[in-house]
Amino acid sequence: MPIDKIEIGGAHLEFTWVGRGRRPEELVLVFLHEGLGCIAMWRDFPDQLCQALEMPGIVYSRAGYGGSDGIQLPRSVTYQEDEASVLEGILDALKIKCAIHIGHSDGGTMALIHAAIDKRD
Repeated sequence: MPIDKIEIGGAHLEFTWVGRGRRPEELVLVFLHEGLGCIAMWRDFPDQLCQALEMPGIVYSRAGYGGSDGIQLPRSVTYQEDEASVLEGILDALKIKCAIHIGHSDGGTMALIHAAIDKRD
């Protein structure tokens, strides 16, 4: 799968589209990795799920993981809330209006936090 980069909050994050092509205003699956993960750790699961559901999806690596820019440690105690805000930036930049989050471990927590703050219709 081709890996692209997107700049959010000054950090370059790796991401890739999976599944079939996307139409405007379409529901998109967004995959959020665990605390030690990245795009590669998902293997072919996102593509298989998107193909089975006939939906587009996006997978990205948070800053400090995979091919994304590094981070300064230690993390703040609000890092999961901070990452939910980064997710909001990614959705805006990629013009994703409607998403279903699929989170593993920390990614699941970030998905729940984002759902609580999301201002989309």
